[in-house]
Amino acid sequence: MINIISRVINRNKMMNIRIKNKNALGDLNERMKEQKPFDADDFKVDQLKMQLRKGQLAESHIQEGMSLLQQKRKAVDELKDMSKDLKKLSEKYNDVNCTEDEKEKIEKNAREIINSMDNIMNDIFGDKSLFAGRQVSIETSHGSNIVVRGNLDISLNFYGDDGHKSEDIHGIHIEGDLSIVSILENTAQIEKRLIKPLDDTSDEIKSQMVSVVNDAMYQDMIVEMAAKGLADLKEIDGYTESKIINNSKDILENAAEALYCQSSNLDRKRTSALLT
Repeated sequence: MINIISRVINRNKMMNIRIKNKNALGDLNERMKEQKPFDADDFKVDQLKMQLRKGQLAESHIQEGMSLLQQKRKAVDELKDMSKDLKKLSEKYNDVNCTEDEKEKIEKNAREIINSMDNIMNDIFGDKSLFAGRQVSIETSHGSNIVVRGNLDISLNFYGDDGHKSEDIHGIHIEGDLSIVSILENTAQIEKRLIKPLDDTSDEIKSQMVSVVNDAMYQDMIVEMAAKGLADLKEIDGYTESKIINNSKDILENAAEALYCQSSNLDRKRTSALLT
């Protein structure tokens, strides 16, 4: 008897569940009938808006990255010029015909150069500088990233830890714990530890600038296509479309100009080849 009652209760529960499900499905069908049919343009507008947002975000990274590269290039160029001057002083210092008075003057000039290099390193690459811990990641059209870092690692401390600047509470020092005489007596080390690394850094900056400009070209195309598409669908007016496109063109032009200034020693044909 208990089993029969249990089966009846379970059967009633199942029937109630089926009725609820049937009613819920009916309500859903009625609501769907009341809604307007799916419009393919709605999907296209959403896609274009997303494309525009992504392109503009990428362009903001391009601006930030190129600005960082320009500042780094300027500092590196100044350090390179000073390093070459230091090397010339070293060569003169080691000349057998160099007198003691001349050596004393050379030591003074060398100290002034190194102090100037220390100032640049502290102002641009030190812990309290604009570049401190700064890094910009730019996603390219190929899916890879251009990582622009605001660091520079050079040192004349060739008796100490290789490849690291000497730092203490007074800041960064190019020469570490070396004396001016030790530096001037080692012309080859100036070439190896200052001039060569700075040349390599300069080449890296040029290469990154080329990559950033190539990506600026790609993002400009993406932004322009999105803006024109949204204008065609009446989502934005002609003024807004023109403003978006012109802003994108300005970003591309500024990036290309920065590269051209960096590559001023190259002819226009060579610069164009780098961008293809």
